[in-house]
Amino acid sequence: MSDLQIVNISEVLKNSQLSNFFISKYTGFSQASISNWKRGVKKPSKPNALILKFFFENENRYLLEATIEKQEKQIQKLQNENNELRKIIKAFEAK
Repeated sequence: MSDLQIVNISEVLKNSQLSNFFISKYTGFSQASISNWKRGVKKPSKPNALILKFFFENENRYLLEATIEKQEKQIQKLQNENNELRKIIKAFEAK
């Protein structure tokens, strides 16, 4: 990866609307490193720039995974609430 490609990846990162937390979750980089790269304080190393390149090339997949994960958590929460309501109804009916 050339220095120009690293600069390009840095620009993509700076212009990204994704949170540092989200990028960190899927790349394994610390939020502090991502913040430094976004602000131009530091540049990612070549290996790290390659990881970022792969991440941004597959950004939609990660967004979809995050959406599915969020929906699964919401479904689980609703199922738990439903189970609690059933317990309350059974207890009420038993009286």
